[in-house]
Amino acid sequence: MDELNLKLSTKMMKGVIAKLLSKIISDKLGCKLNIRLEQVDVVMTDGKMNLHTELNADMTTDEFVKLLKSVGVD
Repeated sequence: MDELNLKLSTKMMKGVIAKLLSKIISDKLGCKLNIRLEQVDVVMTDGKMNLHTELNADMTTDEFVKLLKSVGVD
């Protein structure tokens, strides 16, 4: 059984990934938000990936409504 565990714990790495996620969401959905990652764990076992994240996102009410509409929730 092959297993790989990766836990991102440094503030710098979590910050880089959070900025990348914020940019992707902004470009794809047109919503501007500020993401802060609290925890990122990646586990790969026998070719299957499991990604666990804990994050906080700040946005305006208008941006939240826009986000909901972009994913089909009216």
